[in-house]
Amino acid sequence: MAPVEPNAPSHKRRLSEPTAEGPTDAIEVDRSGAPSLDESMDVPGESMQESEYTPSRPPSVLDDSNPMDLDEDVAMEGNRLDQLAQWTIQSCFVGRSYEECHLSQFRNSIFYGEQKVPVTLNRAKFYQKRPSYVLEEGSSKELDPEMTLQGMLVEFGQMDSNRLGRVLPEESAKKLAVERGQEIIPCRWVNTYKASKDVVRCRCVVQQVSAGAGTAVSLGISSPTASVDGLKMVLALAGYFGSFLGALDVSCAFMASPLPMGFHQIVRLPAGTVDSNGRPVYVDLIKAMNGLRVSPRAWMMYISDIIQTQCGLSANLIEPSLFAGWTSVEGLDSEFVNILVYVDDLLIRTETEAMYEKLVALLKHEIQINETGRLGIKQKGELNFLGRRIWREAQSDAVHVGMKEGFFEDMFGLLMVSGLKPCDAVPQIRSQLDSVDPANNKELSPEQATAYRSVLGRMAWLAPFRADLCFAMSQLAVGQSTPMIKHEKALKAVSRYVKGTAHLCQTFPIPDVGSLYHQEGMHEFSLVSYCDASFAPMSNNGRKSVSGGLTIWLNSCIKSYARTQSVVAQSSAEAELIGVVEMTTESH
Repeated sequence: MAPVEPNAPSHKRRLSEPTAEGPTDAIEVDRSGAPSLDESMDVPGESMQESEYTPSRPPSVLDDSNPMDLDEDVAMEGNRLDQLAQWTIQSCFVGRSYEECHLSQFRNSIFYGEQKVPVTLNRAKFYQKRPSYVLEEGSSKELDPEMTLQGMLVEFGQMDSNRLGRVLPEESAKKLAVERGQEIIPCRWVNTYKASKDVVRCRCVVQQVSAGAGTAVSLGISSPTASVDGLKMVLALAGYFGSFLGALDVSCAFMASPLPMGFHQIVRLPAGTVDSNGRPVYVDLIKAMNGLRVSPRAWMMYISDIIQTQCGLSANLIEPSLFAGWTSVEGLDSEFVNILVYVDDLLIRTETEAMYEKLVALLKHEIQINETGRLGIKQKGELNFLGRRIWREAQSDAVHVGMKEGFFEDMFGLLMVSGLKPCDAVPQIRSQLDSVDPANNKELSPEQATAYRSVLGRMAWLAPFRADLCFAMSQLAVGQSTPMIKHEKALKAVSRYVKGTAHLCQTFPIPDVGSLYHQEGMHEFSLVSYCDASFAPMSNNGRKSVSGGLTIWLNSCIKSYARTQSVVAQSSAEAELIGVVEMTTESH
Protein backbone atom coordinates (compact mmCIF):
# COMPACT_ATOMS: atom_id res chain seq x y z
CA MET A 1 0.00 0.00 0.00
CA ALA A 2 1.16 3.52 -0.69
CA PRO A 3 2.25 5.68 2.27
CA VAL A 4 -0.31 8.08 3.74
CA GLU A 5 0.17 11.80 3.81
CA PRO A 6 -0.52 13.00 7.35
CA ASN A 7 -2.49 16.06 6.25
CA ALA A 8 -4.23 14.54 3.27
CA PRO A 9 -8.00 14.99 3.03
CA SER A 10 -10.01 11.97 4.14
CA HIS A 11 -11.08 11.11 0.60
CA LYS A 12 -7.43 10.96 -0.52
CA ARG A 13 -6.18 8.73 2.29
CA ARG A 14 -5.45 5.08 1.80
CA LEU A 15 -5.40 4.24 5.48
CA SER A 16 -6.78 6.44 8.23
CA GLU A 17 -4.64 7.11 11.27
CA PRO A 18 -5.47 5.32 14.54
CA THR A 19 -8.04 7.17 16.60
CA ALA A 20 -8.93 7.24 20.29
CA GLU A 21 -12.16 5.52 19.41
CA GLY A 22 -10.70 2.05 18.97
CA PRO A 23 -11.55 -0.27 16.06
CA THR A 24 -13.82 1.14 13.40
CA ASP A 25 -16.73 -0.63 11.81
CA ALA A 26 -16.04 0.43 8.33
CA ILE A 27 -14.90 0.12 4.82
CA GLU A 28 -15.39 3.74 3.86
CA VAL A 29 -15.83 5.06 0.35
CA ASP A 30 -15.99 8.82 -0.09
CA ARG A 31 -17.38 9.44 -3.56
CA SER A 32 -17.47 13.23 -3.29
CA GLY A 33 -16.04 14.77 -6.43
CA ALA A 34 -15.15 11.38 -7.87
CA PRO A 35 -15.26 10.78 -11.62
CA SER A 36 -17.68 8.30 -13.12
CA LEU A 37 -17.47 4.64 -12.27
CA ASP A 38 -15.99 3.73 -15.61
CA GLU A 39 -13.16 6.25 -15.15
CA SER A 40 -12.37 5.76 -11.48
CA MET A 41 -12.66 2.06 -10.74
CA ASP A 42 -10.38 -0.67 -11.92
CA VAL A 43 -13.10 -3.32 -11.99
CA PRO A 44 -12.05 -6.80 -13.13
CA GLY A 45 -13.50 -7.45 -16.55
CA GLU A 46 -13.97 -3.74 -17.25
CA SER A 47 -13.97 -4.39 -20.98
CA MET A 48 -17.24 -6.31 -20.58
CA GLN A 49 -20.62 -4.74 -20.32
CA GLU A 50 -21.53 -4.09 -16.69
CA SER A 51 -24.53 -6.40 -16.84
CA GLU A 52 -22.27 -9.24 -18.06
CA TYR A 53 -19.82 -9.11 -15.14
CA THR A 54 -20.65 -11.32 -12.19
CA PRO A 55 -17.80 -11.57 -9.65
CA SER A 56 -17.36 -15.20 -8.61
CA ARG A 57 -14.52 -14.76 -6.12
CA PRO A 58 -12.32 -12.01 -4.65
CA PRO A 59 -9.47 -10.83 -6.91
CA SER A 60 -6.11 -12.42 -6.22
CA VAL A 61 -4.13 -9.18 -6.41
CA LEU A 62 -4.92 -5.88 -4.72
CA ASP A 63 -4.43 -3.01 -7.11
CA ASP A 64 -2.88 -0.01 -5.32
CA SER A 65 -4.04 2.30 -8.05
CA ASN A 66 -7.66 1.79 -6.99
CA PRO A 67 -8.89 5.05 -5.41
CA MET A 68 -11.18 3.52 -2.79
CA ASP A 69 -10.24 4.24 0.81
CA LEU A 70 -9.71 1.35 3.23
CA ASP A 71 -9.96 1.88 6.95
CA GLU A 72 -6.85 0.90 8.93
CA ASP A 73 -8.63 -1.46 11.25
CA VAL A 74 -10.09 -3.39 8.32
CA ALA A 75 -6.72 -3.48 6.61
CA MET A 76 -4.84 -4.74 9.64
CA GLU A 77 -5.78 -8.32 8.79
CA GLY A 78 -3.49 -8.02 5.77
CA ASN A 79 -3.86 -8.14 2.03
CA ARG A 80 -6.32 -11.02 2.11
CA LEU A 81 -8.94 -8.93 3.90
CA ASP A 82 -8.10 -5.91 1.74
CA GLN A 83 -8.75 -7.99 -1.36
CA LEU A 84 -12.04 -9.27 0.00
CA ALA A 85 -13.18 -5.75 0.92
CA GLN A 86 -12.10 -4.44 -2.50
CA TRP A 87 -14.02 -7.20 -4.26
CA THR A 88 -17.13 -6.63 -2.13
CA ILE A 89 -17.23 -2.92 -2.99
CA GLN A 90 -16.64 -3.60 -6.66
CA SER A 91 -19.41 -6.20 -6.63
CA CYS A 92 -21.83 -3.61 -5.26
CA PHE A 93 -21.02 -1.05 -7.94
CA VAL A 94 -21.17 -3.41 -10.90
CA GLY A 95 -24.37 -3.16 -12.88
CA ARG A 96 -25.23 0.31 -11.54
CA SER A 97 -24.59 3.64 -13.11
CA TYR A 98 -22.60 6.28 -11.25
CA GLU A 99 -25.76 8.33 -10.81
CA GLU A 100 -27.29 5.40 -8.91
CA CYS A 101 -24.15 5.06 -6.80
CA HIS A 102 -23.46 8.74 -6.08
CA LEU A 103 -23.53 8.13 -2.35
CA SER A 104 -21.69 9.60 0.59
CA GLN A 105 -20.62 6.50 2.48
CA PHE A 106 -20.38 2.73 2.31
CA ARG A 107 -20.36 0.88 5.62
CA ASN A 108 -21.24 -2.73 6.45
CA SER A 109 -22.81 -3.42 3.06
CA ILE A 110 -25.00 -0.31 3.14
CA PHE A 111 -24.91 2.65 0.78
CA TYR A 112 -26.38 5.85 2.20
CA GLY A 113 -27.83 8.75 0.28
CA GLU A 114 -28.00 12.36 1.39
CA GLN A 115 -31.65 12.35 2.52
CA LYS A 116 -32.09 12.19 6.30
CA VAL A 117 -34.87 11.08 8.61
CA PRO A 118 -35.12 12.62 12.11
CA VAL A 119 -34.63 10.27 15.07
CA THR A 120 -35.03 10.85 18.82
CA LEU A 121 -33.22 9.11 21.66
CA ASN A 122 -33.85 10.18 25.24
CA ARG A 123 -35.10 13.60 24.04
CA ALA A 124 -31.97 14.18 21.92
CA LYS A 125 -32.58 14.66 18.19
CA PHE A 126 -30.31 13.40 15.40
CA TYR A 127 -30.72 11.93 11.91
CA GLN A 128 -30.54 8.62 10.07
CA LYS A 129 -29.47 8.78 6.43
CA ARG A 130 -31.78 6.97 4.06
CA PRO A 131 -30.22 3.70 2.75
CA SER A 132 -30.05 3.42 -1.00
CA TYR A 133 -28.50 -0.03 -1.42
CA VAL A 134 -28.37 -2.75 1.27
CA LEU A 135 -26.90 -6.25 1.36
CA GLU A 136 -27.86 -8.87 3.90
CA GLU A 137 -24.93 -9.82 6.10
CA GLY A 138 -23.66 -13.33 5.45
CA SER A 139 -25.71 -14.14 2.36
CA SER A 140 -25.06 -10.83 0.51
CA LYS A 141 -28.66 -10.85 -0.71
CA GLU A 142 -30.01 -7.43 -1.63
CA LEU A 143 -32.54 -6.03 0.83
CA ASP A 144 -35.24 -3.48 0.14
CA PRO A 145 -33.81 -0.07 1.18
CA GLU A 146 -37.17 1.35 2.31
CA MET A 147 -37.91 -1.72 4.43
CA THR A 148 -34.40 -1.44 5.87
CA LEU A 149 -35.01 2.18 6.82
CA GLN A 150 -38.26 1.21 8.54
CA GLY A 151 -36.40 -1.53 10.41
CA MET A 152 -33.80 0.99 11.55
CA LEU A 153 -36.49 3.37 12.78
CA VAL A 154 -38.15 0.54 14.72
CA GLU A 155 -34.80 -0.22 16.38
CA PHE A 156 -34.31 3.45 17.27
CA GLY A 157 -37.83 3.45 18.71
CA GLN A 158 -36.89 0.53 20.96
CA MET A 159 -33.73 2.33 22.03
CA ASP A 160 -35.76 5.39 22.95
CA SER A 161 -38.53 3.52 24.79
CA ASN A 162 -35.94 1.59 26.81
CA ARG A 163 -33.94 4.78 27.51
CA LEU A 164 -30.75 3.24 26.18
CA GLY A 165 -28.48 6.08 27.30
CA ARG A 166 -27.68 9.76 26.94
CA VAL A 167 -26.55 11.21 23.63
CA LEU A 168 -23.24 13.13 23.78
CA PRO A 169 -21.56 15.57 21.40
CA GLU A 170 -18.42 14.22 19.78
CA GLU A 171 -16.04 16.34 21.85
CA SER A 172 -17.74 15.46 25.14
CA ALA A 173 -17.80 11.75 24.30
CA LYS A 174 -14.09 11.63 23.51
CA LYS A 175 -13.19 13.66 26.59
CA LEU A 176 -15.26 11.41 28.85
CA ALA A 177 -13.74 8.29 27.30
CA VAL A 178 -10.23 9.60 28.04
CA GLU A 179 -11.21 10.37 31.64
CA ARG A 180 -12.53 6.83 32.07
CA GLY A 181 -9.52 5.32 30.34
CA GLN A 182 -11.63 3.39 27.85
CA GLU A 183 -12.13 3.24 24.11
CA ILE A 184 -15.27 4.29 22.30
CA ILE A 185 -16.74 1.22 20.63
CA PRO A 186 -18.39 1.56 17.21
CA CYS A 187 -21.72 -0.03 16.31
CA ARG A 188 -22.96 -1.47 13.04
CA TRP A 189 -26.24 -2.56 11.50
CA VAL A 190 -27.07 -6.25 11.15
CA ASN A 191 -29.98 -6.51 8.72
CA THR A 192 -31.96 -9.50 7.50
CA TYR A 193 -35.38 -10.36 6.15
CA LYS A 194 -37.79 -11.96 8.58
CA ALA A 195 -39.27 -15.31 7.58
CA SER A 196 -42.27 -13.61 5.97
CA LYS A 197 -39.95 -11.57 3.68
CA ASP A 198 -42.18 -8.51 4.10
CA VAL A 199 -40.17 -6.99 6.96
CA VAL A 200 -36.46 -6.28 7.35
CA ARG A 201 -35.22 -6.74 10.91
CA CYS A 202 -32.42 -4.36 11.82
CA ARG A 203 -30.27 -4.71 14.90
CA CYS A 204 -27.78 -2.12 16.11
CA VAL A 205 -24.85 -4.23 17.32
CA VAL A 206 -21.80 -3.14 19.31
CA GLN A 207 -18.55 -4.24 17.69
CA GLN A 208 -16.72 -5.21 20.86
CA VAL A 209 -13.65 -7.33 20.15
CA SER A 210 -12.75 -9.71 22.97
CA ALA A 211 -9.23 -10.62 21.81
CA GLY A 212 -6.75 -10.34 24.66
CA ALA A 213 -9.36 -9.13 27.16
CA GLY A 214 -9.70 -12.45 28.99
CA THR A 215 -12.56 -14.91 29.11
CA ALA A 216 -16.06 -14.01 30.26
CA VAL A 217 -15.51 -16.15 33.36
CA SER A 218 -12.23 -14.45 34.27
CA LEU A 219 -13.83 -11.03 33.76
CA GLY A 220 -16.83 -11.96 35.89
CA ILE A 221 -19.35 -11.38 33.07
CA SER A 222 -20.23 -14.98 32.17
CA SER A 223 -23.92 -15.75 32.03
CA PRO A 224 -25.67 -19.12 32.56
CA THR A 225 -27.59 -20.64 29.67
CA ALA A 226 -30.36 -23.19 30.04
CA SER A 227 -29.32 -26.74 29.18
CA VAL A 228 -31.32 -29.33 27.26
CA ASP A 229 -31.57 -31.30 30.51
CA GLY A 230 -33.38 -28.38 32.15
CA LEU A 231 -35.83 -28.18 29.24
CA LYS A 232 -36.46 -31.93 29.41
CA MET A 233 -37.19 -31.75 33.14
CA VAL A 234 -39.85 -29.08 32.58
CA LEU A 235 -41.39 -31.16 29.78
CA ALA A 236 -41.28 -34.27 31.99
CA LEU A 237 -43.24 -32.43 34.68
CA ALA A 238 -45.74 -31.13 32.11
CA GLY A 239 -46.29 -34.58 30.60
CA TYR A 240 -46.51 -36.45 33.90
CA PHE A 241 -48.94 -34.07 35.59
CA GLY A 242 -50.73 -32.84 32.46
CA SER A 243 -49.63 -29.26 33.18
CA PHE A 244 -50.26 -26.07 31.26
CA LEU A 245 -47.34 -24.84 29.12
CA GLY A 246 -46.79 -21.40 27.60
CA ALA A 247 -43.92 -19.98 25.53
CA LEU A 248 -42.99 -16.29 25.58
CA ASP A 249 -40.57 -14.14 23.61
CA VAL A 250 -38.99 -11.04 25.16
CA SER A 251 -38.66 -8.02 22.86
CA CYS A 252 -35.25 -6.31 23.00
CA ALA A 253 -34.16 -8.20 26.11
CA PHE A 254 -30.68 -6.67 26.28
CA MET A 255 -31.89 -3.08 25.84
CA ALA A 256 -34.26 -3.58 28.77
CA SER A 257 -31.37 -4.58 31.07
CA PRO A 258 -29.59 -1.97 33.20
CA LEU A 259 -25.81 -2.23 33.03
CA PRO A 260 -24.14 -3.61 36.18
CA MET A 261 -23.23 -1.12 38.87
CA GLY A 262 -19.99 0.68 38.07
CA PHE A 263 -19.89 -0.40 34.41
CA HIS A 264 -19.71 2.41 31.84
CA GLN A 265 -19.38 2.35 28.08
CA ILE A 266 -19.61 4.92 25.30
CA VAL A 267 -20.56 3.73 21.82
CA ARG A 268 -20.64 5.40 18.43
CA LEU A 269 -23.83 4.69 16.51
CA PRO A 270 -23.50 3.21 13.01
CA ALA A 271 -22.35 5.20 10.01
CA GLY A 272 -25.26 6.98 8.44
CA THR A 273 -26.48 8.10 11.87
CA VAL A 274 -25.38 11.73 12.21
CA ASP A 275 -26.10 14.91 14.13
CA SER A 276 -27.28 18.17 12.58
CA ASN A 277 -23.70 18.93 11.49
CA GLY A 278 -23.20 15.56 9.82
CA ARG A 279 -20.93 14.25 12.59
CA PRO A 280 -21.17 10.81 14.26
CA VAL A 281 -23.57 10.29 17.17
CA TYR A 282 -22.25 9.00 20.52
CA VAL A 283 -24.22 7.41 23.36
CA ASP A 284 -23.16 6.91 26.97
CA LEU A 285 -24.96 3.65 27.72
CA ILE A 286 -27.28 3.12 30.66
CA LYS A 287 -28.76 -0.13 29.30
CA ALA A 288 -27.10 -3.08 27.58
CA MET A 289 -26.88 -3.60 23.80
CA ASN A 290 -26.45 -6.49 21.42
CA GLY A 291 -22.75 -7.26 20.98
CA LEU A 292 -21.64 -5.86 24.34
CA ARG A 293 -19.90 -8.65 26.26
CA VAL A 294 -21.54 -7.77 29.53
CA SER A 295 -25.07 -7.78 28.03
CA PRO A 296 -25.97 -11.47 28.63
CA ARG A 297 -24.93 -11.15 32.27
CA ALA A 298 -26.87 -7.91 32.69
CA TRP A 299 -30.00 -9.47 31.19
CA MET A 300 -29.78 -12.61 33.33
CA MET A 301 -29.40 -10.54 36.49
CA TYR A 302 -32.39 -8.40 35.47
CA ILE A 303 -34.78 -11.23 34.54
CA SER A 304 -33.73 -13.28 37.58
CA ASP A 305 -34.59 -10.40 39.88
CA ILE A 306 -38.01 -9.99 38.21
CA ILE A 307 -38.88 -13.69 38.44
CA GLN A 308 -37.77 -13.98 42.05
CA THR A 309 -39.42 -10.78 43.31
CA GLN A 310 -42.58 -10.69 41.18
CA CYS A 311 -43.29 -14.41 40.80
CA GLY A 312 -41.85 -15.68 44.06
CA LEU A 313 -39.67 -18.39 42.48
CA SER A 314 -36.09 -19.42 43.22
CA ALA A 315 -33.26 -20.22 40.81
CA ASN A 316 -31.90 -23.76 40.81
CA LEU A 317 -28.38 -23.93 42.25
CA ILE A 318 -27.13 -26.24 39.48
CA GLU A 319 -29.29 -24.83 36.66
CA PRO A 320 -29.52 -21.05 37.36
CA SER A 321 -31.74 -20.53 34.29
CA LEU A 322 -34.43 -22.81 35.74
CA PHE A 323 -36.72 -21.24 38.34
CA ALA A 324 -39.15 -23.21 40.51
CA GLY A 325 -41.24 -22.91 43.64
CA TRP A 326 -44.69 -22.71 45.18
CA THR A 327 -46.27 -19.40 44.40
CA SER A 328 -49.61 -17.83 45.14
CA VAL A 329 -51.32 -14.97 43.39
CA GLU A 330 -54.27 -13.00 44.69
CA GLY A 331 -57.46 -14.96 44.15
CA LEU A 332 -55.71 -18.26 43.30
CA ASP A 333 -54.51 -21.22 45.35
CA SER A 334 -50.79 -21.87 45.70
CA GLU A 335 -49.24 -23.81 42.81
CA PHE A 336 -45.86 -25.31 41.98
CA VAL A 337 -44.53 -23.36 38.99
CA ASN A 338 -41.47 -23.60 36.70
CA ILE A 339 -40.00 -20.91 34.46
CA LEU A 340 -37.13 -21.79 32.10
CA VAL A 341 -35.12 -18.86 30.69
CA TYR A 342 -33.13 -19.30 27.49
CA VAL A 343 -31.80 -15.81 26.76
CA ASP A 344 -34.94 -14.00 25.52
CA ASP A 345 -37.20 -17.08 25.33
CA LEU A 346 -39.26 -18.16 28.34
CA LEU A 347 -41.13 -21.43 28.93
CA ILE A 348 -43.65 -21.39 31.80
CA ARG A 349 -45.24 -24.51 33.36
CA THR A 350 -48.20 -24.09 35.68
CA GLU A 351 -50.90 -26.38 37.05
CA THR A 352 -53.74 -24.16 35.80
CA GLU A 353 -54.28 -21.73 32.94
CA ALA A 354 -55.42 -19.04 35.39
CA MET A 355 -52.04 -19.06 37.16
CA TYR A 356 -50.27 -18.80 33.80
CA GLU A 357 -52.32 -15.75 32.85
CA LYS A 358 -51.55 -14.08 36.19
CA LEU A 359 -47.81 -14.68 35.84
CA VAL A 360 -47.77 -13.33 32.28
CA ALA A 361 -49.58 -10.20 33.48
CA LEU A 362 -46.95 -9.72 36.22
CA LEU A 363 -44.11 -10.08 33.74
CA LYS A 364 -45.71 -7.64 31.28
CA HIS A 365 -45.51 -4.92 33.92
CA GLU A 366 -41.70 -5.23 33.82
CA ILE A 367 -40.69 -6.31 30.30
CA GLN A 368 -42.10 -6.39 26.77
CA ILE A 369 -43.18 -9.96 26.03
CA ASN A 370 -45.18 -11.71 23.33
CA GLU A 371 -46.78 -15.12 23.63
CA THR A 372 -45.60 -17.52 20.92
CA GLY A 373 -47.72 -20.56 21.83
CA ARG A 374 -49.47 -22.52 24.55
CA LEU A 375 -50.47 -26.09 25.42
CA GLY A 376 -53.75 -26.28 27.30
CA ILE A 377 -54.67 -29.03 29.75
CA LYS A 378 -55.96 -32.04 27.78
CA GLN A 379 -56.34 -29.80 24.76
CA LYS A 380 -54.84 -30.12 21.34
CA GLY A 381 -52.18 -27.45 20.91
CA GLU A 382 -48.69 -26.62 19.67
CA LEU A 383 -45.88 -24.22 20.44
CA ASN A 384 -42.35 -23.63 19.17
CA PHE A 385 -39.48 -23.28 21.60
CA LEU A 386 -35.80 -23.02 20.60
CA GLY A 387 -36.55 -24.20 17.08
CA ARG A 388 -38.36 -27.30 18.31
CA ARG A 389 -42.00 -28.20 17.83
CA ILE A 390 -43.78 -29.13 21.08
CA TRP A 391 -47.35 -30.40 20.91
CA ARG A 392 -50.11 -32.25 22.75
CA GLU A 393 -53.07 -34.22 21.44
CA ALA A 394 -56.65 -33.73 22.64
CA GLN A 395 -57.64 -35.58 25.83
CA SER A 396 -53.99 -36.44 26.52
CA ASP A 397 -51.47 -35.36 29.15
CA ALA A 398 -48.38 -36.46 27.17
CA VAL A 399 -46.11 -33.89 25.52
CA HIS A 400 -44.34 -34.65 22.23
CA VAL A 401 -41.18 -32.97 20.93
CA GLY A 402 -39.96 -32.95 17.32
CA MET A 403 -38.40 -30.55 14.86
CA LYS A 404 -40.09 -27.67 13.07
CA GLU A 405 -41.35 -28.09 9.53
CA GLY A 406 -38.61 -27.51 6.99
CA PHE A 407 -35.75 -28.44 9.33
CA PHE A 408 -34.90 -31.70 7.55
CA GLU A 409 -35.26 -30.28 4.04
CA ASP A 410 -32.78 -27.54 4.85
CA MET A 411 -30.37 -30.04 6.38
CA PHE A 412 -30.50 -32.48 3.47
CA GLY A 413 -30.06 -29.59 1.04
CA LEU A 414 -26.68 -28.82 2.59
CA LEU A 415 -25.42 -32.28 1.58
CA MET A 416 -25.56 -31.23 -2.07
CA VAL A 417 -26.88 -34.70 -2.97
CA SER A 418 -30.00 -35.09 -5.07
CA GLY A 419 -32.39 -37.94 -4.39
CA LEU A 420 -31.15 -38.97 -0.95
CA LYS A 421 -32.91 -42.30 -0.35
CA PRO A 422 -34.54 -42.75 3.07
CA CYS A 423 -33.73 -45.76 5.25
CA ASP A 424 -35.31 -46.83 8.55
CA ALA A 425 -32.51 -49.18 9.66
CA VAL A 426 -29.88 -47.86 12.07
CA PRO A 427 -26.71 -47.41 9.98
CA GLN A 428 -23.57 -49.37 10.82
CA ILE A 429 -20.87 -46.74 10.32
CA ARG A 430 -17.97 -48.53 12.01
CA SER A 431 -16.70 -50.18 8.82
CA GLN A 432 -16.78 -46.86 6.96
CA LEU A 433 -14.93 -44.91 9.66
CA ASP A 434 -12.36 -47.70 10.18
CA SER A 435 -11.61 -47.91 6.46
CA VAL A 436 -7.88 -47.85 5.62
CA ASP A 437 -8.46 -47.44 1.87
CA PRO A 438 -6.37 -44.40 0.78
CA ALA A 439 -9.27 -43.24 -1.39
CA ASN A 440 -11.48 -42.94 1.71
CA ASN A 441 -8.84 -41.17 3.77
CA LYS A 442 -8.46 -38.13 1.55
CA GLU A 443 -9.45 -34.78 3.01
CA LEU A 444 -12.61 -33.14 1.74
CA SER A 445 -12.45 -29.94 -0.29
CA PRO A 446 -13.10 -26.72 1.68
CA GLU A 447 -16.65 -26.56 0.28
CA GLN A 448 -17.37 -30.19 1.21
CA ALA A 449 -15.84 -29.71 4.67
CA THR A 450 -18.07 -26.69 5.28
CA ALA A 451 -21.15 -28.67 4.22
CA TYR A 452 -20.08 -31.56 6.49
CA ARG A 453 -19.80 -29.30 9.52
CA SER A 454 -23.09 -27.58 8.73
CA VAL A 455 -25.04 -30.84 8.50
CA LEU A 456 -23.30 -32.16 11.61
CA GLY A 457 -24.26 -29.01 13.48
CA ARG A 458 -27.92 -29.46 12.56
CA MET A 459 -27.81 -33.10 13.63
CA ALA A 460 -26.31 -32.01 16.96
CA TRP A 461 -29.41 -29.82 17.42
CA LEU A 462 -31.62 -32.83 16.67
CA ALA A 463 -29.74 -35.49 18.69
CA PRO A 464 -30.69 -34.43 22.28
CA PHE A 465 -34.28 -35.55 21.55
CA ARG A 466 -33.21 -38.56 19.46
CA ALA A 467 -31.30 -41.02 21.66
CA ASP A 468 -30.83 -43.33 18.66
CA LEU A 469 -28.44 -40.77 17.11
CA CYS A 470 -26.12 -40.32 20.10
CA PHE A 471 -23.53 -42.94 19.11
CA ALA A 472 -23.36 -41.82 15.47
CA MET A 473 -22.96 -38.18 16.54
CA SER A 474 -20.12 -39.01 18.94
CA GLN A 475 -18.19 -40.74 16.15
CA LEU A 476 -18.91 -38.26 13.36
CA ALA A 477 -17.78 -35.39 15.59
CA VAL A 478 -14.28 -36.89 15.65
CA GLY A 479 -13.82 -35.90 12.01
CA GLN A 480 -15.09 -32.37 12.41
CA SER A 481 -11.69 -30.65 12.41
CA THR A 482 -10.36 -32.48 9.34
CA PRO A 483 -13.23 -34.33 7.66
CA MET A 484 -12.31 -37.02 5.14
CA ILE A 485 -14.24 -38.86 2.47
CA LYS A 486 -14.98 -41.72 4.91
CA HIS A 487 -16.57 -39.24 7.33
CA GLU A 488 -18.72 -37.84 4.53
CA LYS A 489 -19.88 -41.33 3.54
CA ALA A 490 -20.78 -42.14 7.13
CA LEU A 491 -22.64 -38.83 7.44
CA LYS A 492 -24.69 -39.59 4.33
CA ALA A 493 -25.57 -43.01 5.73
CA VAL A 494 -26.79 -41.39 8.97
CA SER A 495 -28.66 -38.74 6.93
CA ARG A 496 -30.53 -41.48 5.05
CA TYR A 497 -31.59 -42.93 8.40
CA VAL A 498 -32.67 -39.52 9.68
CA LYS A 499 -34.70 -38.96 6.51
CA GLY A 500 -36.40 -42.33 6.90
CA THR A 501 -37.24 -41.68 10.55
CA ALA A 502 -38.05 -37.95 10.39
CA HIS A 503 -41.48 -38.69 11.86
CA LEU A 504 -40.03 -39.93 15.15
CA CYS A 505 -40.31 -37.73 18.21
CA GLN A 506 -39.66 -37.95 21.93
CA THR A 507 -42.67 -38.30 24.20
CA PHE A 508 -42.91 -37.24 27.84
CA PRO A 509 -43.60 -39.58 29.63
CA ILE A 510 -42.50 -42.70 27.74
CA PRO A 511 -45.73 -44.39 26.55
CA ASP A 512 -46.62 -47.93 27.67
CA VAL A 513 -43.39 -48.32 29.60
CA GLY A 514 -44.97 -49.58 32.81
CA SER A 515 -43.13 -49.00 36.05
CA LEU A 516 -39.35 -48.49 35.92
CA TYR A 517 -39.06 -48.35 39.69
CA HIS A 518 -38.81 -51.88 41.06
CA GLN A 519 -36.60 -51.46 44.10
CA GLU A 520 -38.10 -50.77 47.50
CA GLY A 521 -38.18 -47.10 48.42
CA MET A 522 -38.00 -45.90 44.80
CA HIS A 523 -40.71 -43.78 43.24
CA GLU A 524 -41.36 -41.66 40.14
CA PHE A 525 -39.32 -38.75 41.45
CA SER A 526 -36.25 -40.97 41.81
CA LEU A 527 -33.54 -40.75 39.17
CA VAL A 528 -32.99 -44.09 37.44
CA SER A 529 -29.87 -44.28 35.27
CA TYR A 530 -28.72 -46.99 32.87
CA CYS A 531 -25.22 -47.17 31.44
CA ASP A 532 -22.99 -49.44 29.41
CA ALA A 533 -19.65 -49.34 27.64
CA SER A 534 -18.33 -50.81 24.41
CA PHE A 535 -14.72 -52.00 24.79
CA ALA A 536 -12.34 -50.73 22.07
CA PRO A 537 -14.93 -50.95 19.28
CA MET A 538 -13.19 -48.90 16.58
CA SER A 539 -9.66 -48.37 15.33
CA ASN A 540 -10.15 -44.83 14.00
CA ASN A 541 -10.35 -43.43 17.56
CA GLY A 542 -7.27 -45.21 18.84
CA ARG A 543 -9.27 -48.13 20.25
CA LYS A 544 -10.76 -45.99 22.98
CA SER A 545 -13.92 -47.38 24.50
CA VAL A 546 -17.30 -45.70 24.15
CA SER A 547 -19.62 -45.01 27.11
CA GLY A 548 -23.35 -44.57 26.77
CA GLY A 549 -26.28 -44.07 29.07
CA LEU A 550 -29.67 -42.57 29.75
CA THR A 551 -31.47 -41.19 32.80
CA ILE A 552 -35.17 -41.64 33.57
CA TRP A 553 -37.22 -39.28 35.76
CA LEU A 554 -41.01 -39.25 36.06
CA ASN A 555 -41.05 -42.06 33.48
CA SER A 556 -39.38 -39.69 30.98
CA CYS A 557 -35.92 -39.86 29.44
CA ILE A 558 -34.32 -36.59 30.51
CA LYS A 559 -30.77 -37.38 29.39
CA SER A 560 -29.10 -39.63 26.84
CA TYR A 561 -25.52 -39.62 25.66
CA ALA A 562 -22.70 -41.57 24.00
CA ARG A 563 -19.11 -40.41 24.21
CA THR A 564 -15.60 -41.67 23.62
CA GLN A 565 -13.71 -42.30 26.85
CA SER A 566 -10.70 -40.07 27.47
CA VAL A 567 -8.32 -42.94 28.30
CA VAL A 568 -7.65 -46.30 26.67
CA ALA A 569 -9.21 -49.00 28.83
CA GLN A 570 -7.16 -52.17 29.20
CA SER A 571 -10.17 -54.47 29.60
CA SER A 572 -13.94 -54.54 29.20
CA ALA A 573 -14.29 -54.40 33.00
CA GLU A 574 -12.23 -51.19 33.13
CA ALA A 575 -14.27 -49.69 30.28
CA GLU A 576 -17.52 -50.43 32.11
CA LEU A 577 -16.14 -49.08 35.37
CA ILE A 578 -15.30 -45.79 33.61
CA GLY A 579 -18.82 -45.79 32.17
CA VAL A 580 -20.34 -46.19 35.65
CA VAL A 581 -18.23 -43.31 36.99
CA GLU A 582 -19.33 -41.05 34.11
CA MET A 583 -23.00 -41.89 34.63
CA THR A 584 -22.74 -41.29 38.38
CA THR A 585 -21.23 -37.88 37.67
CA GLU A 586 -23.97 -37.06 35.16
CA SER A 587 -26.76 -38.17 37.50
CA HIS A 588 -25.36 -36.15 40.38
